[in-house]
Amino acid sequence: MKHHPLDDQATQIVQRYRGEETKLISILQEIEAKRVFKKLGYNSMHEYCEQRLKLSSSRAFELIYVSRTCTKVPQVRVAIETGVVSVSAAKRIGSVVTKRMQTFGLSRRLLLDRRIWSEQLRR
Repeated sequence: MKHHPLDDQATQIVQRYRGEETKLISILQEIEAKRVFKKLGYNSMHEYCEQRLKLSSSRAFELIYVSRTCTKVPQVRVAIETGVVSVSAAKRIGSVVTKRMQTFGLSRRLLLDRRIWSEQLRR
């Protein structure tokens, strides 16, 4: 594979972006758990994300949904942190993973299996 300085820069930025995105999800989990958004005068997490964090409505919904999924199923957060799945992919299959975790008691090892995520994303 050929290398180019701009490609190297883009790759590094994406790695930092994904890391920061994971940190943001963790912070949003804490903000919701401690109801910090209420203490700051916002009626909902969505309102807080849109008005305070200046996120688009769709991005706010996505991050809130994924943070809630990570709260319910901590293995999803591990899958995001380890790069097995992206935040967008976790959003698309979050409800499936949550239901399967509850129904079948999926293990952390299974959730970290890229094949399982790929199979779910194809559905």
